[in-house]
Amino acid sequence: MKKIQFKPRYDREKWKVLFMKISLLLTPLLFAASSYSIGYEELLAQKKVTLNANQLQLGKIFKEIENQTKLTFFFSNNCVDITKTASINVKDETLENVLNTLISNKYTYVLKDNYIVVSEKQNQQPQKNTKKIVEGTVKDKKGEPLIGVNIIVKGTKIGSTTNET
Repeated sequence: MKKIQFKPRYDREKWKVLFMKISLLLTPLLFAASSYSIGYEELLAQKKVTLNANQLQLGKIFKEIENQTKLTFFFSNNCVDITKTASINVKDETLENVLNTLISNKYTYVLKDNYIVVSEKQNQQPQKNTKKIVEGTVKDKKGEPLIGVNIIVKGTKIGSTTNET
């Protein structure tokens, strides 16, 4: 009986070449897709909006912007007061400029996918250096000073040890 050697259809070299060809074809496609996603939020901010609102509630202004841009506002009723009235009259203005003039003083916004996320601005006040020097004497029941007592500020990891004086 004759032995027949099984030989795969593609050997390793052919697989390597095939893999390289496919990767060369897919690489530009992936770069194009990633560059599209990077600029997507910028394109959303450049959409044109026309508004004529005199003393209209923010909720109704948001609805009008949603109708014109096909974007959805996302906010918490606890944070954003949609009953607050505002006046804005713009024609073919970018969405970014409209939102900056409409809500920039108290709120902030972020464009994510097809949503405009509105939230309160965080008050970021620099914390003052509130370190204080505490001096005193730790005494026992007899009134004699104790040496080597650990003292820790409650709720922190700041502490010290008493000395001889």
